[in-house]
Amino acid sequence: MTDSTPSEAPRKRLDQMVAPGWARTISNVSRGVGIVVGVVLLWLGVITGGFFLVLCGVLALVAIVGGWLLGSVVQRETWYERANAQPMSWALVVLFPLMLVVVAQLAGPLLTPAAGTSGTLGSGQVGHEEKVFPLALDPRVQQVQFTISFDGNDGPMRWFVQDPTGQSLWGDRSDTTGAANQRFTSNNLRGAGGQWTFHIINEGTKASYSVTWQGSTSP
Repeated sequence: MTDSTPSEAPRKRLDQMVAPGWARTISNVSRGVGIVVGVVLLWLGVITGGFFLVLCGVLALVAIVGGWLLGSVVQRETWYERANAQPMSWALVVLFPLMLVVVAQLAGPLLTPAAGTSGTLGSGQVGHEEKVFPLALDPRVQQVQFTISFDGNDGPMRWFVQDPTGQSLWGDRSDTTGAANQRFTSNNLRGAGGQWTFHIINEGTKASYSVTWQGSTSP
């Protein structure tokens, strides 16, 4: 009577233990897509600023990490040995950025707070100096209007506002000194998401001032 021993599975050759070329290609493409989408999202977040920077930053992280993980899965033996692994892998690479777009469309409105449409940029006393007030304008704001008021000034007062491109959209100068409650309001300016700046230049020695803004989400 002879003992029977289970036969060992044939050992794979070295070239059979390496992912096929198409799997490596798809892996590199998926990781590249994740990095490109992530960089674009970060760029959009920096341009829009405010809460959108946080939202785009989270989506960018998901894109980069997701693309890298997807590339790792494609190169696993349990994956690429499937009969339909190659078409499924290409489908995942195409659907991955589309999925991010869908997630952004669904999660964005739910997570994004209501757009700020008014506020005070600054108020108080200003000496013989220039003051600059930043305003991170929500891209949903379609129109914006600025108001500056001051009194007790003993010299000319100048001011101007710049949009995110650095273009001066409104400015003026008042030579009236000592008058109380001087008030100047811009026309409705076309909104543009990003960093706006309001500049005050006092050519006197002191003045009281207040700068406010009012926006609208409808054109």
